[in-house]
Amino acid sequence: MNILTFELSGKFAHFRKYYANNTALSYFVPPRTSLMGMIAAVMGYPRDSYYETLCSEHLRIGLRVLAPMKKRIHRVNWLKVEGAMDFRGRQQHTQTPFELVSGLNPVDDLVRYRVYMAAAKGGESTFEQICEVMQRNKQVFAITLGPANLGGSISNIQLSKASQAIQDPSRFVDFHSAINAELVEAIEWDQQKKLRVEEELLPADFIANNNRELRKMVRILYATDGQPLRVKFSGESWMVPVSEDQVEQISFIE
Repeated sequence: MNILTFELSGKFAHFRKYYANNTALSYFVPPRTSLMGMIAAVMGYPRDSYYETLCSEHLRIGLRVLAPMKKRIHRVNWLKVEGAMDFRGRQQHTQTPFELVSGLNPVDDLVRYRVYMAAAKGGESTFEQICEVMQRNKQVFAITLGPANLGGSISNIQLSKASQAIQDPSRFVDFHSAINAELVEAIEWDQQKKLRVEEELLPADFIANNNRELRKMVRILYATDGQPLRVKFSGESWMVPVSEDQVEQISFIE
């Protein structure tokens, strides 16, 4: 299987939790729907037109945290808009709580993820187009790690050949990517590593183009400090070479 890998990075990120429009809370990682939006920005797809093209039945997407992260509530100085002229900032501002994801040291550290992409049935043509655009650095729009003011960048783009890992749910295996929590039989804990693990329910797909109603949710497990998770896993997994001397075992968010 051909797998496209690339890194996302930025100073701060905010991926709003799906269950409210006005919540200040954020996921640590971008949900699959957010990753779809980033790919759409790279490709220049019109707003809300790509939900079917990039759905999980056509495009397989995985994700790994590459660097330790933390979350903290900040007070953001938003414009107070009560009329058309208020967009110019002539009226007073309003202090709004907002949860931001950052590196452990926000001054020096970045939020960093690795994304894995592969074609599913019916998505081969779309996958080839994405690979061509990204490998030639021809992205149409800039990406953001959530809101428009949290800019991000793409780097380390590679197209590699992955092999399917031998499935053995009875033994512990190191997983570098986020994995489907429902397929995890057990987690091996090493007290000396002080592993930080999150389990979250994330949106994965919308019903149809121009319809942002969710049709699929996925519960995932991942480490927020970039370490691999050692688990017994009953699902499908893949061995992905990310450098000359490094191979990562991953699973797609499905």
